[in-house]
Amino acid sequence: MGKVLGEMIMSHGYSTIKSATPIFQAFPLLEKNIPHICLGAIPTPIQKAETLAKLLNIKNLYIKRDDQSGTKLPDGTQLPGGNKVRKLEFLLADALNFDATSVLTVGDAGSNHALATTIYAKQVGLKSIIMLSPQIPTAYTRRNLLLNLYFGADIRYFSSETERDVAITKLARECHKTNQPNPYFIPMGGSNEVGSIGFVNAAFELKEQILAGQITMPDIIYVTLGSAGMAAGLIVGLKAAGLPCKVIPVRISMTGAHAVYKEWLLLQMLNKTAAYLHSSDKNFPKLNFTEKDIELENNFAGPGYAQITTETAQAIELLHTTEGIKLDGTYTGKTFAALVAHAKNQDLHDKTVLFLNSFSAGDYAQFTDKLDYKKLPKELHYYFEVPLQQLDKGF
Repeated sequence: MGKVLGEMIMSHGYSTIKSATPIFQAFPLLEKNIPHICLGAIPTPIQKAETLAKLLNIKNLYIKRDDQSGTKLPDGTQLPGGNKVRKLEFLLADALNFDATSVLTVGDAGSNHALATTIYAKQVGLKSIIMLSPQIPTAYTRRNLLLNLYFGADIRYFSSETERDVAITKLARECHKTNQPNPYFIPMGGSNEVGSIGFVNAAFELKEQILAGQITMPDIIYVTLGSAGMAAGLIVGLKAAGLPCKVIPVRISMTGAHAVYKEWLLLQMLNKTAAYLHSSDKNFPKLNFTEKDIELENNFAGPGYAQITTETAQAIELLHTTEGIKLDGTYTGKTFAALVAHAKNQDLHDKTVLFLNSFSAGDYAQFTDKLDYKKLPKELHYYFEVPLQQLDKGF
């Protein structure tokens, strides 16, 4: 490990001890070769949704509560969680291992990943630069922008992804000219072979929970397909752990390049993640994935990214009223809508189903109540001054 890794972790109260990390228990050489920080409240619990299972005629329905993954502070406050915490446990450790002092990431205006990067980079002493681009306004967009402001991100907004890419190149050139270190770059969604390990680890965590009797072996796992790192890591991990679960990644956008790109992206992520782990520990199985190993659900994305469909809004309401769990309309709501539709078609009546809830709900008013959105870059005021979609429940 780099010198900064140990110093930063110890000075912020985090431990370099990784023996409780399931993937390292299964493959000890990975612990020597892959940096890791324990950040969140992981393992996350599994909730059995008995009421909803009866309503939908599903044999067994469980919910993996990654919405509760946020770090718990000494005063009892829980930071925002969601699926990105698992990725950042490996990404931020990698950044510190390279003696980085700052991280740079990208996303849309309401990016959950950009927010998580801001929060957890600060927790380990790293500055964060988040470069954002336009999206359809949502309630969680407003929340996330205010939380980014509260946690001290260097927020930069661009009118297009192309303009943002140009800015990244310019920043790299400026760092070179002034002999300053480049920020450690984290890709959109934290999805690369490093970040995906967080969900390889989640698969081994699930195996432990199955062995402990917390859940019956799932036949099917529903997971959101955004930047593909979560789905890829989970599929690789299940294969390596010997768990015969079928993963259904649900697309949340079919617009533009997404319609032809996502299957290719997922396949690339699967093989890069598997190859990286095998190269780090030869005992990790040498896996090769093809199109036959993935089955995407394409029918619930709606007309565009962050556009909430009627079936999504109904699925969100159903889970909230029966199990008290809140989802968002961009990602997890669409994934759960797919599960509900499959159940209504009687596809799940004899199945044990696991839904991975990757959205951290809540307004976090304790952080945002006294913040003025006008302190954000002027271009972002738009998200607070236009009406939300009619179907946006504000979760």
